Order: sequence, then structure tokens, then C-alpha cells
Amino acid sequence: MSSGREKRNSSRTTTGDTHPVPACSRSATVLSETLHMKAGELRMPIVAALAATSIFAVLTFRVDFTFLADDYDHLASVHSLDNLFSDRFADWLNRVPVWSVLAWALFGSQVLEFTWTPMYLFYFCHALGIALIARWLESQLPDSGLGGTRSSRGLLYISAVAVLALYPNTYEILFWPTCMPYTVGSLLLGLGLAARQRPARAVLLALTFLTYEAFVLPALALYLAPGLADLSRNSSQRRATLRRMVRQLVVWASALGLTLLVRWVTALSFGPFAHKTRFAAEHVSAKATLALKELFQLEFFAAGVHEPATTAQYMLLAVALSLSWRSLRWSGLMLLTLCFLSTGLYWILEYDAIRAIYGSQVLLLAIVVVLAARTGPSRLAQASVIVALGLAFAGYVHQSLFIYGVKSHNAQVLRASEARFADSIRACASPCFIESGPLDEGLRPDWVLHPDYWNPYLEYVKAKYGPEKQITFRVAGREVTLAAAPDRG
Repeated sequence: MSSGREKRNSSRTTTGDTHPVPACSRSATVLSETLHMKAGELRMPIVAALAATSIFAVLTFRVDFTFLADDYDHLASVHSLDNLFSDRFADWLNRVPVWSVLAWALFGSQVLEFTWTPMYLFYFCHALGIALIARWLESQLPDSGLGGTRSSRGLLYISAVAVLALYPNTYEILFWPTCMPYTVGSLLLGLGLAARQRPARAVLLALTFLTYEAFVLPALALYLAPGLADLSRNSSQRRATLRRMVRQLVVWASALGLTLLVRWVTALSFGPFAHKTRFAAEHVSAKATLALKELFQLEFFAAGVHEPATTAQYMLLAVALSLSWRSLRWSGLMLLTLCFLSTGLYWILEYDAIRAIYGSQVLLLAIVVVLAARTGPSRLAQASVIVALGLAFAGYVHQSLFIYGVKSHNAQVLRASEARFADSIRACASPCFIESGPLDEGLRPDWVLHPDYWNPYLEYVKAKYGPEKQITFRVAGREVTLAAAPDRG
């Protein structure tokens, strides 16, 4: 007689006696076996991410997005360099090699010069990463029984992921082509947490860190959280809990060690990468305060804090924390504290770009999903969370629509500016002279064309419309001469 295990194994390869399972089904089975999930549990995060991406697509399908800052360096290189990867993107192999390869593929394909469709793929990675992290974290916390029906729990989970993925403070990641590949890091982190085998977990986490180092401390926070929650709830199992935490930390440390090894090896060929850091107490304190604000206050450059959206987000946090108290006790506040502490790397950096806390933002969103899913079985509690999610959704959409309006306006201004340059470049006889006002004239506040990026922008439009010409540009009193490109044929 066949054992239950043998029957299960045989059912993975055939349906009946003669009909093989399709290749796509076998692939799904392999993926589900690789993760700490059954196929049905894996399906839920994918459904949630698809729902989130669909909402995002509806909100943005008529929005005009524009390239920003560093994008013009990459675009100019696409049109002027013979070997784009070795001459441009290899410069980042000693820091974020996974990002380097992804960015090279994105810009090298030139697809964004015709359509922004890839943005939706990166958004899906962002949403699926949140969904997977939340699913793993919820399964690791004490007292995972949620009560309520399976459909009601699924509705809360999908609704929370769909709403929270819209969190507007990720604008420097989701709407900036240079930074879009960082979203793959959130997906890799979710897969790394869920992988069954410790070597696979370490490798996936290392790939996460090699995509963006902003995930290093959030990953540590995730590995510490379940053990700390256990210790606060069940002191009788302290020794077993500590052993489990040590095993988790060994995986994280192995991933970090592998990351540092890869960075050291690549530095032998490309030189070391040095972050500008500062450890003075006043600097660390100021940056920690800024990190706290950037996590919980919704703002966009000079527009300041969006008070209604921020208030709605605070309401969601308060409702989710209070209604999950029966299940989590103090663990909810502990999770939020760990999330804040996971911004620690940002505290010592000498720049204050909000994208540097992207890993902690993803962790925050996953935590709120868990809090929303832990609200208990009563219909009143679940209805309260859905109302709070609805208010947060309204706030997120309102702030997002403002950002989209800025993006669309700036895209129109830049489109008109590029058309004027194109006409001037085509009309001039090399060598020639073209004069222009400030390139950021008419732009609404956004990190689009800071004067530091005027030269790359001019190199891009010149390489695009007159590569064979020598042109001197005078822009707002600044003069730059761009030589004719060598014959690449």
C-alpha cells in the first residue's frame, strides 16, 4: 500500500493515470514547495498584488510621467556609449550589482522612451513584496489564529495590501526610473523570508541587500520580531525561542557576509564604493527625527505635509493597533518600534533623500497589513478596519493625485522644451551655438532638473537629435560645448 506521502508525491506529476500536469502547474508546485506556503497561501499574495496593481493602473493610466535627474545621465549614455553596461552601469557593481543589471536592462532597452508600461511591473514587485512579507510575519507571530471566516480574513488582507501599496511616500522609488529596480528588493526580501532551506534564504536575502542596502536593517527587524513577541508572551519557552532567534540571525548574518564578500570581490576590479557618513550626535539625532517624520507623515517636496492624508493614516494605525490588541498585545507597538529602528542606516548618511528608507517603508506597510488582519472575529471590528482602510485610501489617492498632477505638468513643460531643442539642433549647421533660459523654468517642485543635471540633459537631447554635430549650449549664463560623437558604425 502506498503511503500518504507517496500518494501526494504522485499527485504532483499526474492527474489520473495518463494525463500529465501542465508545465505551468508543475512550476507553481515547485515554487510553493520552495516557500513556507501552500499553493493556496501563495495565491493570496499574488491576488492582493494584482488587485493593488490594477488600482494603481486605473489611477495612473492617463498620467504623463517624466524622467528625473540621474535618468538623463543614463539616457545620454544609451545614445552615446558603445558598451552601455561596462561604460556606465558597471560603476555600481561594487555596491548594488543586482540594481546595476536591472537598471542596465531597463535603460538599455530604451522602452521608457516610448512607454512607461514597465513601471507597472515594478509596482507589482513592490505590492507583492509587501504581501509576502506581511504573510510571513503574520504566520510567525504568536497566536496566529485570527477568528472570523476565511473569506473575511482574505478580504481584509487583500484590501489592506491594495490600499497600503499606494502609500504616497514611495514617490522617489515608483516614479523614478533610476530607482524603480529597487522594488525588486522588496520582492526578493519576501521570497527570502519564505524560503524553506536556510541556504536559499541566505542567498535570496543577499540578493535583496545587493539590490539596495536599505533592506539590511528591515530584514534584521523582521527576523527579530517573532522571537521578541514570543518572549513577551511566553517566558516558559524562553530557551527554545532564543535558539530559534539565533538560527534566524545566523541566516541574516550569512546573507550580510555574502553581500560584503560580493562587494569586496567587485571592488577589486571596480574600486571600493564609499558612502558619505557622519556619526556626530546632533547629525544622528536630526536624521532619526527626520526618518520618523518621513515614515509617518505624507509629504511631497516643497508642497509640505498633506494633513488630511496623514491624519487618515494615523487613524488607520490607531484602529488597527487597538483592534489587534487581543491577538498581539504589546507586539504591535514593538513592531512599529523595530520599523523605526530599521531606518538606522539613514541616520548616519549625509544625504536626506526619502528613498534611502524604502526598505523601512515596505516593512511599515507589511506591519500595518498584519495589524489589520489581526483585528479579531467580530463583524464590528472588521467593519471598523475596513472603514479606516477606506479613509486611508481616500487620503492616499488625494495625495497621489496631487503628485500625478505635478508629474503631468512637468512632463508637458519638458516635452515642449525638448521639442524646441530638437528644432534648434536640427536647424543649426555644425559647429553651432544654441542659447536657452534655465532648464527648470516653469517646472513645479520635484527632483526633475536640478542645475547639477543640466549637462546630462543637454548631452541627451544632443545625442538624440544631432549626434554628428558640435554644439555649444549657453543655458542661463552657463556654457557647455558638446563635441560631435565619433562614428559608431
